[in-house]
Amino acid sequence: MPDLTGRYVCYCMTRNIYHKVIPSLKSLIKNANPARVYIVAEDDDVGFPLPKQVQVMNWSKQTFFHPDGPNYHNDWTYMALMRTALCHMFPPDMHRILSLDLDTIVNANIDELWEMPLDGYYAAGVKEPSKSDKTPYINAGVVMWNLAKLRDGTADRIIRALNTEKYRFCEQDCLNEICAGKLKPISCTYNATRWTGLPGDPKIRHFAAEPGWYENEPLVRKYRDMAWEDVTECFSG
Repeated sequence: MPDLTGRYVCYCMTRNIYHKVIPSLKSLIKNANPARVYIVAEDDDVGFPLPKQVQVMNWSKQTFFHPDGPNYHNDWTYMALMRTALCHMFPPDMHRILSLDLDTIVNANIDELWEMPLDGYYAAGVKEPSKSDKTPYINAGVVMWNLAKLRDGTADRIIRALNTEKYRFCEQDCLNEICAGKLKPISCTYNATRWTGLPGDPKIRHFAAEPGWYENEPLVRKYRDMAWEDVTECFSG
């Protein structure tokens, strides 16, 4: 049996989009074999059965981000801000976690993401060339977070900034600003979008800002329509 220690994944979402995580979740479990998947949500459950390795975490009473803050009401979901607070939401012995947007499909083995060294970096992600200047600017749709290093006070700086300064792309801009020079760039095969690059057969396809992705994309439909029993034997029913 493979060693799954440390293979933790997280999604953050509001209740109006719970159902849209199903294709991503199925693709992740089938192809990446995570030890535990956390859904940071506004409720105790998401309204549909989940495999046993998936845990819903109700953070509707979170106090990290204020409803009157400049980034709380945005074009996406305020729960995305929670990704910058993950180091405070999990125990100190959890050193890293992979966060995914719900419009991602994991279509191949991604062992390298859990095995790559993160020493000295706050996080790892794929560069967006159009936003990169002297330091890499990473897209926050797929991020491997170094929770241990973020506990040095940097996560608190990001949270404070998000509560006081307005950012166009919210936590993504803030992360890149505060952690400049300490973000590890990785291959675009792990977050393939029109903004980061579209290599053939990417390991993680991200349908960022692509209209109709949930209904129309064949790769999304493939996993959306797949039976849970064909994804995992650890299905709770």
